[in-house]
Amino acid sequence: MTIDHIPPQFKEVNARCEEWGKWAKVSCRPFGIQPMFRHYRAPGRWDVETVVPTSVNPLQALEVERAVATLPEQQRAVLRWYYVWPALHINAQGIPD
Repeated sequence: MTIDHIPPQFKEVNARCEEWGKWAKVSCRPFGIQPMFRHYRAPGRWDVETVVPTSVNPLQALEVERAVATLPEQQRAVLRWYYVWPALHINAQGIPD
């Protein structure tokens, strides 16, 4: 069994963890869009729909964060790698396999 295959009884837990990952993720944007260019679209892009971000329930995300915080360090790191920082390589944190 791999992490890509989630049994049906854990689908709700996975969904809550994915929401927690979106909530816990910190994005760094040092040079944001200037206010006068915020709604600018290049010619030919006006017909493309904008993406509306989905809202995350912060109370449920905080419950998951508290549960993850009580786990041992390696299990906590694995959950954070998978849900919060999925693009980060597993050996980048310095925790051995």
